[in-house]
Amino acid sequence: MLRGDCIGRRAMASPKPLRRPPAYRDQPEQMSLFDGEPEALKSDPIKDVAPLKPQPIDSKPDDDAADVPALQPPEAPGRAKAKACAPSAKRKKLTLAPSDIVKVADMPLYSEDAIESALESMKQLPATQLWFTYKDIQYYFGVSRATVMRRLQKRLVPGVRMIGASVLEDSAIRRFDRVQMRWLLLSLRCRRES
Repeated sequence: MLRGDCIGRRAMASPKPLRRPPAYRDQPEQMSLFDGEPEALKSDPIKDVAPLKPQPIDSKPDDDAADVPALQPPEAPGRAKAKACAPSAKRKKLTLAPSDIVKVADMPLYSEDAIESALESMKQLPATQLWFTYKDIQYYFGVSRATVMRRLQKRLVPGVRMIGASVLEDSAIRRFDRVQMRWLLLSLRCRRES
């Protein structure tokens, strides 16, 4: 038998009574959860309620129920009663502006030098990769996402859906194909030359 084991058993066998701090000694003990039954629980709330009469849903209410006013929500002070929500002629139908897709026919004309420069830059792209994200454009050409977005808003890249001057996102990640990459590089080359 271990000495520490013996001490632990003695302490558990005869616990010392808890002492209250001196400031609380003159106050009565706090009641525990099960010390007494409060006055509110002495009466039986189920016996005090009158039994309900079950009624089918399709039937009309009794005459007694007609005397009881229907419950209405309280009116807010300073507000007029709301009219019934019926469709009115004043409401306008929500119409979305038509979207259009930028086409290759809408692209500006570029010089032969700009076209050769863009095609030369595209040779560094991997031949197996068909789609390019903003990160790919940043990695291969050093062009930021903001610059690409400005070129899209100016309608310099075909195949982009737009409403007015706003570019519509295709999905969570926009991907550009090789034709769009060529037109993007052309717009970047011509901007830098001028």
